[in-house]
Amino acid sequence: MWIESIYWWIGTIIFSAISFFKQKQFLKNKSFLKDTQVLVKTKQKYVKTINEQKNYLRAKNNLGRDFITIVFSIMVFYLIFIFLIYPHLPSMVIGVLVVILFSIIFAFIYAKFMVTDKHIRYNMINAFSNYLYTGLFLVYIKFGNAVHPLILIIVSIALMIGINYLLGSWYARKGM
Repeated sequence: MWIESIYWWIGTIIFSAISFFKQKQFLKNKSFLKDTQVLVKTKQKYVKTINEQKNYLRAKNNLGRDFITIVFSIMVFYLIFIFLIYPHLPSMVIGVLVVILFSIIFAFIYAKFMVTDKHIRYNMINAFSNYLYTGLFLVYIKFGNAVHPLILIIVSIALMIGINYLLGSWYARKGM
């Protein structure tokens, strides 16, 4: 039971590292950082003009809206997957294939219809990886002999945060 759980956690570490480097690769394009740059520049000023305040609020709203949209879409993916597909999965291999297909379809829908941003490819890849991780987690719980799902997810979240922190500090020290 613990050995199979360790396999999942090793997969989580790999997923976190890939996600970190994917994020860094996409964020080399300065247009991705536009809202973040507005927030940082405006916070540093003591006296702000009305235009700067408007841009600051718009940037905060954009970042918050993006987060809420992806969380909402993951919840919808989870519910549809749990109620329509999950009970009918006969094996782990078929489950993984179904998760990949379902994640591609949902990522396309998310990137095309829910996000009104010019970065469609980034949003589609990001959504696909989020859906894939969620779906694989559900399939792993169903067919793997792992520890309790709550322990599995808590340790997975801790690993993701830890890996992102370690890679972020390493990335900052390297000056990349």
